[in-house]
Amino acid sequence: MYQKIDEVRNKLKDYTPENLNAKLPLLDTLLELHYGATAEVDIERARYMTAHFKQTDDLNTPMPIRRAEAISSYLSRRKIIFHDNNLLAGGTTGKALGAPLYPEFFGLSIWPELGNISTRDENPQLLDKKDAEILNFEVFPYWMEKSISEEVRKEDPYRQALLEKMIIYTISKAATISHTTPCYELVLKKGIHGIMEEAAQKKAEHSDNEEKSVFYQSVRTAMPGIIDYAANISKEAAIKADKETDPVRKKNLEQMARICRQVPANPAKTYHEAVNSLWICQVCIFAENSNMAINPGRIDQILYPYFIRDYGDGNKVPAGFEL
Repeated sequence: MYQKIDEVRNKLKDYTPENLNAKLPLLDTLLELHYGATAEVDIERARYMTAHFKQTDDLNTPMPIRRAEAISSYLSRRKIIFHDNNLLAGGTTGKALGAPLYPEFFGLSIWPELGNISTRDENPQLLDKKDAEILNFEVFPYWMEKSISEEVRKEDPYRQALLEKMIIYTISKAATISHTTPCYELVLKKGIHGIMEEAAQKKAEHSDNEEKSVFYQSVRTAMPGIIDYAANISKEAAIKADKETDPVRKKNLEQMARICRQVPANPAKTYHEAVNSLWICQVCIFAENSNMAINPGRIDQILYPYFIRDYGDGNKVPAGFEL
């Protein structure tokens, strides 16, 4: 094992500031974003989530299940975008440099700025006029009395006023879940199908406990959205691969189509599958909660067994992922 580690260290010497961008295609986009791209407001999530909650308002469905349904619906329907030629499937937003909206949390704070958010002096973010109208008339009015912020205001208006001045945070912060490290080892070993089967078993075991039963049902309800999202990436990658004339880009798209047919629905078998399974699930977690310090954890430890197994077997690590 130590010999393999030394080999990996030696390969790191091949990376220099001059060739780094060529070796890591993802940097093409990152450099462009850093030096030239303009941030944009992305309303896709807000629209889908709001539409589902409107449709289920009159149903006597427990909130955890309603929310799981809304998240699954959004993931199943969201637009698939390939921002560049990197080998990571999917992204947290459909914009090159986007800011997704979470109206049920703190998103309504930009309501007074819909007309000038694109031109304001501090942190301007482009907002299409049509999207602004959708937020103003369809999305924000629904959440006006239902967001976390308004629930806090009802109980403690003074604290909420301080939050809106960004002086302090409420104890749970504006987006409820934060500073969390998901157990990605679980999805890499069991796959989403395995987690769903376990949730079904747990639900049956706790049929006499309503709270636990609802929780495990919500898990089973949300998970298919992740599978659909990966399947849609696979389909779109295959379509683009058929039309692609650049041989490197074509190969990358074909690999992505194949990998997303396997993970995260099933256990990861290779390093490339493990990387994409983890990343897709990270993206899907952001469909539920904003990125308030929700992190992938020690990915060096999580992914190391897959990397060293492929490397040790003599398999070529996919371009862009080599060390």
